[in-house]
Amino acid sequence: AIEAEDFVQAAMLRDDLAELRSRDPAVLASALRRELDERVKQERYSEAARCRDQLLVLRRFQPQYQLAGLWKGNYPNHGEALVRLHYEGDTLLATKITGDEHVPAGEVTFR
Repeated sequence: AIEAEDFVQAAMLRDDLAELRSRDPAVLASALRRELDERVKQERYSEAARCRDQLLVLRRFQPQYQLAGLWKGNYPNHGEALVRLHYEGDTLLATKITGDEHVPAGEVTFR
């Protein structure tokens, strides 16, 4: 719009973009999950795939999906423990790297 010197259109696009940026990604993700479920029930798989792809993009803007990696914890009665956090879909899992008598190495310690 700017290259075409359509400044009214450019201003409208700027305002639309500002409104979209102000939306909470968690709210958008919730609506997309509902839409995804509905499209799958209707067997409209190409539309369901679009919803899935949009959900994957939204994850970058949600802090609860930024926890993957290697984490070190210190338990007063047990010492240090290493866990690897990763996601299976929307579920966060922690797999023990250093095992102990409660959870052996390689096992999931929480989901």
